[in-house]
Amino acid sequence: METTPKYVQVQRIAELLQIPESSIRRLAREHKIPAVKLGNLWRFDEAKVLKYLEKKYSNDYSD
Repeated sequence: METTPKYVQVQRIAELLQIPESSIRRLAREHKIPAVKLGNLWRFDEAKVLKYLEKKYSNDYSD
């Protein structure tokens, strides 16, 4: 059984990654992190963002 995604706001992702909210919005616009835009608001599946970043950057530390 799949769990329902937990969609969070820009502030939560910025807090998790410790970067400015403006940077989170830019990364979302540039499709560098998974996001959904509803009207003019960005929403993020917290688990997908963390998994995406882990996968993307895990190769940098595998040596």
